[in-house]
Amino acid sequence: MRLGSQLAIVLCLLLGVASAKQQVRISGRVVDKETKSPLIANVVVSGTGYGTVARSDGSFTLEFESDESEFELKVFLIGYKAEKVRAKSGDFIGVELEVKPIPLSEILVTPEASLGTESPEKTVTITKMEIYRTPGAAADPLYAVQLLPGFNSPPDASSILVQGGGPEETLYILDGIEVGHPFQVEAGDVSYFSIFDTQVVKRNRVATAGFPCRYGDALSGVVDLRTEEDRSRIEGGLGMHMVGGSAIIGVPFDGGTTLIASYKSVKSRLMEKIYGSDGTYGGDNVFVSLKFPLSANSSVRMLGLNDWYEFNRSGSSPLNMRSDNRIGGLIVRTVAKSLVSHNTVSISSYDADYRLTEGDVGIEERRAQVRSDWTYDAAENIIEFGLDWSRRENVISKSFGSSIDSVFDATGNRFGAYVSARSRLSRRTFVEYGIRSSALDLANYKIYFDPRVSVAYFIRQNDVLRFSAGIYHQFGDYWYTKTYSLQPKLAYHCLLCFDHVGEIVTARVTAYDKEYRNLFLYGDKVTNDGWGFARGVELFLKMQMPGSGITAIYNFLDSKRKENESTALSPSPYEIDHSFSVSTTLDFFGATLGTRYSFARGLPYTPLIDTAIDEGTGDLIPVWGEPNSQRLPAYHRLDISLSKSFLIGRSLLVVFISGNNVTDRKNVVGYEYGEDYSRRQIEAIFGRAFVAGFYVSF
Repeated sequence: MRLGSQLAIVLCLLLGVASAKQQVRISGRVVDKETKSPLIANVVVSGTGYGTVARSDGSFTLEFESDESEFELKVFLIGYKAEKVRAKSGDFIGVELEVKPIPLSEILVTPEASLGTESPEKTVTITKMEIYRTPGAAADPLYAVQLLPGFNSPPDASSILVQGGGPEETLYILDGIEVGHPFQVEAGDVSYFSIFDTQVVKRNRVATAGFPCRYGDALSGVVDLRTEEDRSRIEGGLGMHMVGGSAIIGVPFDGGTTLIASYKSVKSRLMEKIYGSDGTYGGDNVFVSLKFPLSANSSVRMLGLNDWYEFNRSGSSPLNMRSDNRIGGLIVRTVAKSLVSHNTVSISSYDADYRLTEGDVGIEERRAQVRSDWTYDAAENIIEFGLDWSRRENVISKSFGSSIDSVFDATGNRFGAYVSARSRLSRRTFVEYGIRSSALDLANYKIYFDPRVSVAYFIRQNDVLRFSAGIYHQFGDYWYTKTYSLQPKLAYHCLLCFDHVGEIVTARVTAYDKEYRNLFLYGDKVTNDGWGFARGVELFLKMQMPGSGITAIYNFLDSKRKENESTALSPSPYEIDHSFSVSTTLDFFGATLGTRYSFARGLPYTPLIDTAIDEGTGDLIPVWGEPNSQRLPAYHRLDISLSKSFLIGRSLLVVFISGNNVTDRKNVVGYEYGEDYSRRQIEAIFGRAFVAGFYVSF
């Protein structure tokens, strides 16, 4: 399993400067005036074109040529009051920025049900360190979000189910690029790894019900990842373990250019020999980012990601599958006094083949995207607006024997635009409101509008009450949309949430209601007559003390749908009505012991109650019961880990051992049926396994 990776990665932005007569060097550090936490602020020399952006620790360095002896520096950051300071060459200055009457650090999280890892947001978070240290998280940024409330996924599934929504209802974004296939393979018993390498993920922000207008074409939630892009010095790391290895390197060049590259490989051969298995898997992941400055306040960045995966299973239900995921993007970012823009152009491809006993399935997808997002600090309001365009082609082929049995091919252009504002109504009350529009040039070409509003009230400094409501559209399968002239799926969100964020205890209580309309319903033809709902309550508790910590989550969900083949309202196939997990960490003698226990009620499924003989053909036909009237067995899993760190010179060595599913629970993720309709249970890919390895940074 892919464990052990970079523990913390430095963020910095170095922008080039030019001109004049004598060499000047001014350095310093920028912090929040109240919390003293470092700020990634903009620092410019007034009256010149020289400037830079502070690093993640708040430090900055200005180097340029001038015939002046003293200079005025302007230090600013959206959400804070700008400061002007005087400095001479050789000075080290400390700058404290004061939050504006509309503090962006609070506004970002209070109007929406946001979960993330970016300080100083006052919200429920998981840190990169926790992703590595928590047993069972597999050092995977998507699998790790199940440590947060609102996720009802089976813990070993290749999908994320957000508050009762289906897998396709969650939007995944990588550095502004929409990712249509974030998992290596979309089959719950084959793999649950994502295509994203935690070594390069800087921020993993997740928004559930009530997410804001900048996100579109999603019904339930958003996973927004940002990757590393800067280094102040050459840094890297190398990790090895029983199922593969990983490496990362970051190299800064003169002029502010930075190269970051990572590689990760997973091979199951050794684990198969030790534990035995009828399934083998392997994969490779490569990520490359090259960033260079265009000016003192703008930069351009090129990135590429390639993830390859293959799985083979023998036995009574043989399967061979492979997937190849490629993403390439060009990102231009500009930071001005009160305006920040993030512009992305990208192309991506996804190819997957499933070879089964009864036939083969092939999936091809091509995407081209352009996206432009802007944030404007207008004194008493923070305004966001943007445009996006996506062209997507899908081809699905199904074949039996040597002939292609059927091909489903559709191409569509999707357009979107949004505008929203964040305002402070009173000392304790904040509001975010806006509207998003979207359209698809297939069949029913029409512009849809999604108004959304969120209100946050600070009861006390650490206690926040939030309410969100809005309308959300999502265009479904393009082939069905084109063939049957379908409208987009629709959801109405309503959420009430209370957060307490203290030094030791963080707690969250959330109640939500999602009402679905225009769901796709299969019959003689596909229509928009489906509907349903998902209602639930989430409880989250996290206690972090010196040397120890505990996190506990409970989710309750009630969800029913009239969708797909279910022509009557019935339990949703995504309804895990009760789930619970608790994880602990304990530090002792320089080592860390971690445990995690997960429980989830099984997903609903439609039972086979009998078989009959077709009088016309003589074939055996199934007799199915009521849709989703039974449940899979409950899921249980216990994971443990033990790690110890050593500082060798400037290098950090981490040695670890992890025990996954230590009780060897045979968790059932589904059923499949043979030609005679005899039932075979499909078990999660990972049984009991102990994995040892190390990671060293340089």
